[in-house]
Amino acid sequence: MAPRYVFGRWTLDCARGTLLDESGDIPLRPKSFDVLSHLLAHAGQLVTRDEVMAAVWPNVTVTEESLTQCVSEIRQALGGAGQSIIRTVPK
Repeated sequence: MAPRYVFGRWTLDCARGTLLDESGDIPLRPKSFDVLSHLLAHAGQLVTRDEVMAAVWPNVTVTEESLTQCVSEIRQALGGAGQSIIRTVPK
């Protein structure tokens, strides 16, 4: 069974492939959904950029900008709370 993550006022339903809040579905591109799913699966842990890229884009060469765009989209989807839910830790 696909996981379902509840965090704050949102739910990430991996079976349906949707991000939800009290008002309904919040659109996310598939790779942004995968990034958020990976981060939620490792909530409370420090996850490196390389780990996320390997999980979301296995056996594919992409630039770090691809991940940056996904994180930006996730933060937008989560509104202002996105800044506190996904924290970027400098090297």
